[in-house]
Amino acid sequence: MKKGMFWTALAGCLLALNGCNLRKTNQEHKELAGWEVLGNLDKAYGNDYPSYVEGRYFDNRGTPVLQIRGDTLQARKELAQAAGSNNFRLEQVGNGVYSQKELDSLLTEMRRRLDTTTDTALRTNAFGNGRGGHKIRVDLLRNTAEWRERFRKEIMDSPALEFDGPDGREVCALKGVSEVFGVSLEAEQAVIPATAHEVSFVLHNGSNDTIGYGSAYDLAYEQNGQWYYLPTDRLFTLELIEMLPDGQTIFSANLYPEVNRNRPGHYRFFKEISIKGQKEMLVAEFEMSAP
Repeated sequence: MKKGMFWTALAGCLLALNGCNLRKTNQEHKELAGWEVLGNLDKAYGNDYPSYVEGRYFDNRGTPVLQIRGDTLQARKELAQAAGSNNFRLEQVGNGVYSQKELDSLLTEMRRRLDTTTDTALRTNAFGNGRGGHKIRVDLLRNTAEWRERFRKEIMDSPALEFDGPDGREVCALKGVSEVFGVSLEAEQAVIPATAHEVSFVLHNGSNDTIGYGSAYDLAYEQNGQWYYLPTDRLFTLELIEMLPDGQTIFSANLYPEVNRNRPGHYRFFKEISIKGQKEMLVAEFEMSAP
């Protein structure tokens, strides 16, 4: 009886796995079919698509979507004939739905205005941007209502804009030590002015092992007994750097005082290292003083 129950359970598991594999295979076939549709359209039109086509992308199901302005009925007939397939979806643009063509035009103009603005703090805060499926993403170093309003007033104001980034009130729960296995981290200067643009730290490998680390780091500040992340760099390279025993290096972290308006108080710098096959978090504390 138990043996029969075992084989029944095993058969059920195999059927479930086969179902997962089948769904994955169906998804892959659907995506391949979608690429074939776009390939056929490229062959038919080259770089001269009908003017009513203002963008194309894949939805989350792997179906190609063609953005259409105007009559979608006629567009479907013409595009299906050119593609040799109906395996695509049409999306009518307008009435608040932005096409990729519109977004590209807005993005180009927005970047031109950012490049020419005399508001250097605003340009520093708006460190990244790009076009999404239906919006323009603006990455802000510090994403607050004040900075969003300033951007809309000085650079561009459009419903197509979508802002991203921390607001400086995200709780920091990171924990670390100043030394582990003989590897230590300390601030080059224990006290710096709140107007400083960067702060430096010394990492020393006093162990008998080679350690590894990357370019990423985190900063935090204390307010009323609570620690919060200080907005700083978010784009880091992925390479792993190695340091031999008795090696030493200096890191610099950007404080962006023109954006963060840093105040006197306690601050922390976090840096992750790898040693003895495991990850360890190092922390160094420093103070900011009134100018």
